[in-house]
Amino acid sequence: MEDLQQYKVIERDIIQTEFNGGYVSTTQAPSSGPILLLLINLLEGFNWTPASVSDPKTYHQMIEAFKFAFAHLGDLGDPTFNSTAVNNKLLQIISKEYANTLHSKIDNQSHPAEYYSAKYEPVENGGTTHISVVDADDLAVSLTTSVNLWFGAQIMTSSGIILNNSMADFSNPSLPSLYNLPPNPNNLLIAGKRPLSSMAPTIVSNKNKIMAIGASGGSRIISGVAEVIANVMLFDLNLTPAIDKPRLHHQLYPEFTECEDGVPEDVLSYLKSKGEDIQPYSKIFISIIQAVMKTSDKIYAHSDFRKGGKAAICAIRDYNIR
Repeated sequence: MEDLQQYKVIERDIIQTEFNGGYVSTTQAPSSGPILLLLINLLEGFNWTPASVSDPKTYHQMIEAFKFAFAHLGDLGDPTFNSTAVNNKLLQIISKEYANTLHSKIDNQSHPAEYYSAKYEPVENGGTTHISVVDADDLAVSLTTSVNLWFGAQIMTSSGIILNNSMADFSNPSLPSLYNLPPNPNNLLIAGKRPLSSMAPTIVSNKNKIMAIGASGGSRIISGVAEVIANVMLFDLNLTPAIDKPRLHHQLYPEFTECEDGVPEDVLSYLKSKGEDIQPYSKIFISIIQAVMKTSDKIYAHSDFRKGGKAAICAIRDYNIR
């Protein structure tokens, strides 16, 4: 109870990167916003056009970018603790210069996991919920919340609040390593510390549109949000097909690419020819995208069919509230 009584909300500045004539803005560590921005910078470097959406090579490049981005997930942690190391690493990760360095290592072939230089053991986390909102004044909100795994700690208070089990997201040196990597020293359990999360609530904006986007789905949040941003901003897809389009996922460990039903056979054949191990997409941990986008004269909204959601319009009346 003492921990709960001492808990305080921390407000941190957003982080952002320039992208396709605009900006992608998201949250700092201990969220995975920095990993998303690294991935966005890598994807921008391929100079894709709308025609690239049907080119199998595009998806090899995308998978390789996923691997390099996820290799850095273990570098982050709560910046309140060991702040100099965490903040210095964050600034490096989100820089264009660093993305260019990694980009030079992406070639025409898949490689063993060691090639991507992950330093620390990844921690798999679980479910979240997300809402994206935009209003008539171009104010946009991207909000992700979580109890972590299904029903969190499976404890409900007398007032009906389900307690989370987000402590499972800390790195644990007492557990055996699955990938022969040490635990992330920036994400070890300390009283008052916030664990590393895969959340990546995001706002994308340029002179023509503003989009609030985010997702649930553990580590697949990062790849899912990046794919939809690419679909909209680089491949020029409308919001609904951008979200409904079958997705790919690779988080470096384990060493295989997940694919949803509907990924074109020529894409899968090309990926296999480059050395990718293709596995069916997880039916439990899938990314569920929620996004809303406003252009100069229209608002588009779509809730991911993968979870049966629906977009909604809310008409606000000027009530005299006392």
